[in-house]
Amino acid sequence: MGNICAKGFGPFFLEGHYAERLKNVLDNMLFSDVPFLTPQIAENHLRLMQAIVGHLAMSPTPVISVESLTRE
Repeated sequence: MGNICAKGFGPFFLEGHYAERLKNVLDNMLFSDVPFLTPQIAENHLRLMQAIVGHLAMSPTPVISVESLTRE
């Protein structure tokens, strides 16, 4: 797996500093990839997207109860 990781295809959570690496990937995607693919997007929209991603990252994961769904 060492060769794959060296080229950037491997799971970087094995390398340590996972939260920092993930934030860097998300920031790169938001501030480089999105404007490249959608040039008409404004800076304030990117900041809003960053805030939404941050909110979702800090929100608790919802629990879906199959039992309650089947009752309804």
